[in-house]
Amino acid sequence: MKIRNVKNSLLVALFSLLSVASFSQTNGNFQSIRLTSNDTSSVTQTVNGTIINEKNQKFYAYIAGKWGILGGSSESKFTAPVTFILNGSKSFGKYTNGQTAPWTGLTAVQAILDAAQEYIPPVWSYFSVPAQTQAVEVGTTLSGAKTFNWAILPNSATVPTITIYDGTAGANLFANVTNNGTYTGTINTIQLNTIFANQYWYGIATISSPAGQPNFNSSIYQVTAYFYEFWGAATPPTNSATVRALPQNQFYTNGNTFILNTGNTLTTLNVELPPGVTITNVTDLDALNANVTSLYVLQGTLPVIDAGGTSRAYNNYLGTLGAPYSANHRHQVTTN
Repeated sequence: MKIRNVKNSLLVALFSLLSVASFSQTNGNFQSIRLTSNDTSSVTQTVNGTIINEKNQKFYAYIAGKWGILGGSSESKFTAPVTFILNGSKSFGKYTNGQTAPWTGLTAVQAILDAAQEYIPPVWSYFSVPAQTQAVEVGTTLSGAKTFNWAILPNSATVPTITIYDGTAGANLFANVTNNGTYTGTINTIQLNTIFANQYWYGIATISSPAGQPNFNSSIYQVTAYFYEFWGAATPPTNSATVRALPQNQFYTNGNTFILNTGNTLTTLNVELPPGVTITNVTDLDALNANVTSLYVLQGTLPVIDAGGTSRAYNNYLGTLGAPYSANHRHQVTTN
């Protein structure tokens, strides 16, 4: 027989939970150890330790006043789940205070392995369509070949394939795509004809190992349609081309603001807003935050052609100064 010291803290904790009555001891000494039904041996030892029966390859541990078997066909098994009662922030492998380990029918070795090996699910790092801008003008058509890029951190799982899902259409776009980080294919054609209309895609990852794990989705990659709003000091526009030629523009979002720079040479200040959008306030940031909303008067509408060729009735605001400012003023315009 061989005597080995017990150094594994998991074993110490585990066998404090087990009680195996196959062995006897007196005053802390090993008196007799029944290794098999026909094999009795004795050894004297005054400290906790472990013994291996080389013939049967069974591993015995004497810990915290109890004997336990860690190997061989006769190894003891748990007969019920184990609920952990631990102090403070202590843990037993992946288990913390109050958690229950489903160890019924497991051997001690199997239980230790379960505690030591926690499943860490895979995660998406990103999912994108890099050549496709996410903000487009109303009327834009999305079509043709697009390249999808992604990355997945597998952790404890094996993720061999993904599906690229068309969320707008509600159907798979490309199924069983090899998980190599990139795929190019032809998308469904769609025209985004209204403000905030959108097209979005996302990835669905398939886990092959461990078995039984659910598929998991990436974040969405969404393309959204907006109207432009146009503004600036200039000769008042009269048609779509001259509206689009105004000095500044941006995509409209609900309740946004922008700065109109008046300059110091012109007296006409123009703001052209998408259908249904109006000015709610104008503040002169260079005149002690004076309210100059009344300066901007709605002149009616002007037709502006969107990205799809459709004419849109833009609200046409004009501010007229008696004389140019001596220096540039910043007019902060707020819309609904």
